[in-house]
Amino acid sequence: MRAWLDQVRYEHPRIWVGTLSLASLLMIGAVAKTLVTPEVSRLLGFDTLVEKTYLARDAIYWSWRAFPEQPETQPYQQVWGYIDRIVVTPTGKVKLLAMLVEGNQYVPHTLTLANVVPKAQPLQASVQHVRQRDALFDIFKHPDGEQVIVWIDRQPWNIEVIKAGAGSPDPAPPTRIADRVFATYYWHRLINQID
Repeated sequence: MRAWLDQVRYEHPRIWVGTLSLASLLMIGAVAKTLVTPEVSRLLGFDTLVEKTYLARDAIYWSWRAFPEQPETQPYQQVWGYIDRIVVTPTGKVKLLAMLVEGNQYVPHTLTLANVVPKAQPLQASVQHVRQRDALFDIFKHPDGEQVIVWIDRQPWNIEVIKAGAGSPDPAPPTRIADRVFATYYWHRLINQID
């Protein structure tokens, strides 16, 4: 073991120094996190660092899902409206019943959350929190039906559904556009600290 460490130390000094630096920073951070009070932690910026770490993780995850293939461009329509309730189709698919503005009236539309596999019961609870709140719907036409990204308070609600455990990322999404939107959202939050 000692011979291997000496070999790495002398033949790859950058790796050696980088590894020691990272280990030292992790140790100092762990000790500081356990010994420092929340007020001091906030003052030193540990909370911001943790939040940025989670944002970076999510941005990398959605970017990894979004960009493995050729970029696809797909027209979409932006419409204001609100979520009314969930609908379970005879085939067992969970969809949203949304009331969308067309002209000067609200018209019901049955939509599928883009790139999310929803779970009926938990999604029902999530819908109750946002029911009849103003939302912006990005609607993508697709052979499987209309896919939608729902924006509530300038945040993609599709991601909130996944975070709340009311759904999971679609393992084989029909389009990568929603993944691209999610990745862009997280990168913007990481870089600009958008709330």
